[in-house]
Amino acid sequence: ARVMIQPTLLAYSLDEAPKPVMLDVGSRTPDRILLLDTFFHVVLWFGTNIAQWREQGIQDDPEYAYFAELLQQPEDDAQNLTRHRLPSPTQVRCDQATSQSRFLATKLEPP
Repeated sequence: ARVMIQPTLLAYSLDEAPKPVMLDVGSRTPDRILLLDTFFHVVLWFGTNIAQWREQGIQDDPEYAYFAELLQQPEDDAQNLTRHRLPSPTQVRCDQATSQSRFLATKLEPP
């Protein structure tokens, strides 16, 4: 029997709990982190705003502990996905509008 593996896409944001979203370009927004699991690749994609805040080091300020948690949760989830999988998937971390974001863009439905 054949098994078809469907990619999954989870969205993380400051204003709601992580949730599955459609494999659609509209899922990419500046204030989200996306976790794509295609079985062979696990992609962590950071929207522009999230990436800028991360680069500014906001997560290191105790007042913004919730932002540090937002950054850590998808990292932990990605580790849990890849921990015991064989073959071991390639992990990709990328920001919006960078060359590595193609790993996410190729799996999304166009508008």
